[in-house]
Amino acid sequence: MTDPLLLRRTVIAGDTVPDDYVVIWDGITIGRIHRPGGLPPGWGAGVRGE
Repeated sequence: MTDPLLLRRTVIAGDTVPDDYVVIWDGITIGRIHRPGGLPPGWGAGVRGE
């Protein structure tokens, strides 16, 4: 069985950011998913390297 991915709201300067989440797997932050402003609408993702 694999460990689930967890999403936690991104906190910048003590404030949460709408539609912005840190991706955590097995207790390790592995990336971030967010809805960037501007057009076209959609989601962006970043993966944390070693």
